[in-house]
Amino acid sequence: MRTSISKSGCDWVFCEIEKDNLKNKSIWNKFGFLKIPVDYSQFSLGQGRSQVDNLLFCVKPVKSQIYEIDSSLVRNAIWMYYRYAQIFSDPTNTEPYKRVLNSTSSREKLKLGKLV
Repeated sequence: MRTSISKSGCDWVFCEIEKDNLKNKSIWNKFGFLKIPVDYSQFSLGQGRSQVDNLLFCVKPVKSQIYEIDSSLVRNAIWMYYRYAQIFSDPTNTEPYKRVLNSTSSREKLKLGKLV
């Protein structure tokens, strides 16, 4: 299993941003973040709150200009984000993670795209 950390430091920085917020997309684009083509949602962040579906999962290659990423790394990063940042005990069989699997499992690499 690969991670985004190597002996020489961090290779990737992941983030999520709103799909429709053009100003934020422009800012993150200037920082070098790229869109990952994955069907991504954020779990509900509290009781009575809805799941957030209007987000992009993005990445910044730290060391060089790279325009594709291993799909297994993306699945692993999202699983860990769901598990540890959103404190979901087992994201594996949830609908949001199943959508991630469906949108990534048939490809070894995912082509990264510009945010704007």
